[in-house]
Amino acid sequence: KEESAANLKALTGLDDNSIAWLTGQAELLSTKMTETGVRIRKSSKEILDAFTVVGSAKPELLKNKEALSEVTQQAMILAEASKMDLNEAVRGLTISMNMYGASAQEAARYTNVLGAGAKEGAAEVDSQTQSILKSGVAAAQAGIPIEQLVGSIQALAEKGIKDEIAGT
Repeated sequence: KEESAANLKALTGLDDNSIAWLTGQAELLSTKMTETGVRIRKSSKEILDAFTVVGSAKPELLKNKEALSEVTQQAMILAEASKMDLNEAVRGLTISMNMYGASAQEAARYTNVLGAGAKEGAAEVDSQTQSILKSGVAAAQAGIPIEQLVGSIQALAEKGIKDEIAGT
């Protein structure tokens, strides 16, 4: 765990107090349910590593420990709810947020959209992410909300058109 905290400190440049706070958050998340009732099934070391992965994927979070913690928690919720690998959940959430220029305060919205799409539709989160990689910037610039984009991706997936092809 100390090595993970040291890696996080090196990546973020945060001070010792901020790293101690994030370490405390990791310990808390590893032992409790989230406010939405999801049980995070990761150790505090894995959560510290997730902070690092999220920070690498969304660099603007590196100077804001609370925002980094929030987006990481949402990625873990997405991973748990979708029964997927945490790194895939981080990738899906951060790519979607980055395409739309979304802030950390919108992380729960993006988590809900991706999770609901995977639950109700034919494309899992990873497939949605591949589609969003191809279409996200254009959709955001055209003013198409993430909910509508994911709905379109799911409509195509139902017909067997998935991944990058659906995004294109």
